[in-house]
Amino acid sequence: MNVALFGGTFDPIHRGHLAVARAARHQLMLDEILFVPSGVPPHKRAGAVTPFHDRHAMVVLATAGERSFVPLRLEDPDLVTGATYSIDTVRRLRRALGPSDRLFFLIGADAFLDIATWRGADVLTREVEFVVASRPGFSLAALPERVRDRATLHLVPGVSERISATDVRRAVRSGQRLEDLVDPAVSAYIYRAGLYRANPGAHHRSETRSKTPAAQRITGRRCVSPVERPLRPAARRLASRPAKSARPVQHLHDEPDRREEEGQ
Repeated sequence: MNVALFGGTFDPIHRGHLAVARAARHQLMLDEILFVPSGVPPHKRAGAVTPFHDRHAMVVLATAGERSFVPLRLEDPDLVTGATYSIDTVRRLRRALGPSDRLFFLIGADAFLDIATWRGADVLTREVEFVVASRPGFSLAALPERVRDRATLHLVPGVSERISATDVRRAVRSGQRLEDLVDPAVSAYIYRAGLYRANPGAHHRSETRSKTPAAQRITGRRCVSPVERPLRPAARRLASRPAKSARPVQHLHDEPDRREEEGQ
C-alpha cells in the first residue's frame, strides 16, 4: 500500500493544499494521504498559531469529500506534550505500517530545500520517499549533496493553485469572500469561529483551554478515535497503537518561521 504523510500548520487548510494532495495521489497512485495538523511547531513563536482544535476541525471539513484523505490527530496537544518533530511522527507511522507498505512524505519545494537542517534529517531521508510539490525555478542542485545522495525524490510539477494560508488570513481581515481560497465549509467555519480577525491576536487562545463551540461540534460528532472518519487500513493500524509516552511527537515543517512569507 502507498501511504503519504502530509503535515503542516494548516492555518488554515486551503485549496492549494488539496490541489497538491490530489496531484500527488494521481501521479504516485497513493492509497491514502494522512493529513496531520501540527501540534506545537518548534519553529513557531508562542501564540503564533491558531489553536489545534480549530485547525484540525478545518482539515476534517476540507477533506470530508475525499475517501483517501484521512485527517489524523497524531500531534494533538491533548494527546502529546511539547514540541513536535517530523522524525518522531514518521517513526510512529513506520511502526504502524506493514513491511511492504511504502511511506511517502508530501512537502513543498521551499520547505524541502531546508530539509538538511531538520532534526534527524539523515534518518528521515532513509525512512520515507519525498514527494516535492515543485514550482518554477526549483532545482535539486540547491540541495546539499548528502540529501541528494540519500533521499528518494518524486517531483509533482504543474500544480496551478498558487494559494497560501497568508492569503486566506489577509482576505478574512479585509472582508473578502473566501470561496476561491478555501472549501465553503472551511470558509463558514472561519467566520463562525471568529478566526483571523483584524486583531491578529484575537484568535490565538491557549491550547490548554477548551475547544471552541464550532470545533466541539465537528470533532465531537465525528471523532471516535485519532482518525476523523471510518478508518482506512493504515490509519486503522496506527490508531490501534497508542503512543509509548508523552514525549514530543513531531511537526512536519521544521523549517524556520516563515509564516507570513510562505503562508504555512
